[in-house]
Formats: sequence, C-alpha cells, structure tokens
Amino acid sequence: MNLPSGKSPSAQRGIDNHKLVEDKLKIGAPLPAELSHYDSWLESLRGPNCFPEHKIAVDKDWQVCGWEDPDAYMKSVIDLKYVVSPQEVVNYDWKTGKIYDDHADQKRLYAPMVFAEHPDVYSVRSIHVYLDLGKNVELGFHRDQMSGLREHWDQRVQAVLRDTDFIPSPGYHCKWCDYSRSQGGPCRF
Repeated sequence: MNLPSGKSPSAQRGIDNHKLVEDKLKIGAPLPAELSHYDSWLESLRGPNCFPEHKIAVDKDWQVCGWEDPDAYMKSVIDLKYVVSPQEVVNYDWKTGKIYDDHADQKRLYAPMVFAEHPDVYSVRSIHVYLDLGKNVELGFHRDQMSGLREHWDQRVQAVLRDTDFIPSPGYHCKWCDYSRSQGGPCRF
C-alpha cells in the first residue's frame, strides 16, 4: 500500500543532491558550492560510458527484461553505472548523511543486476559516495560470485512472496516514517 507521506528535511536534501549530481552528469549543470569539490571528478565521468539513473529489470531466471514487463522479478535503479571496459563496470550510489550497514545490501544487489545486463563483464565494483562525509565505501564482485548473489536475493524474494499475512516488522527505519508513533502518527508498532 502506498500511503501519502511527507519528506523530512534530510530526505528532501538527499533527493535534491541526487538531482544535482544527475544533472551534472547528464547535461554538465554546475554544482552548488557545497558539492563543488566533486565537480572535476564528475565532469571526467561524463560521456558514452556514463549511465546516470540507470534502470535494470530481470525476470525470475535473471534475464534482463523491460522495466514494465509483467515478468519483471527484480528491479534496480543505479545512480550511476559507469562502464570502465568490456570486462569492468562501476556502480556509484550517492548518499547524504551517515553510513548504514544496510547500504552493503544495495551493493550486493547491483552487482548481479549488472552481471545479468553485461554477460562479458568479469568485475563489478559498487561504490557508495557519501557526499557529506567526503568518503567512498566500495565492495568488489567477480562473475564467479554471481550464483551466490542470485541465490541470496532469490531467497529474500521468495520469503516476501510466501508472506500472506503482511505482519509489520518495525525497525530503526520507522523513526523516519510519518505514520510512526514517534512522529505523532497512527501506527501502533
């Protein structure tokens, strides 16, 4: 269910920064002063190997399919897919704020999606760029890890598909939800 929700100032700031970086990569738009130290690096990435806001969808056999395909099983939007060579791709994800443990899961999802899209690629590097911290966190993957990565995500998807009760599982993300009790919302969890 998609419930209407406002954006917190920090969430809106993250959305705004994503758009600024995307515009820099797509059309060479200038960056504001607080991001200007990324300007020359982002400019160097622009070109035919640069794919900002790149969408990949796969079916249950991990074959690439259309984003709106009814057989789409998993989807990813990668902030920037950069093709280094026919054998190597780097995925970048722009983050504002803190480093969280679950960011590693994003890296583990992007890798098999890119391997599915690029059957000749041997190496995928997934990098979170923490814009506020000036820090990058990277995980590297090789094609021989593909079956394990797929198996991990297949198990997680199957658990979701088996769920018929949809019992809430409150966690630390609840503190950002407009419906949480801590935000004055109606949620009882």
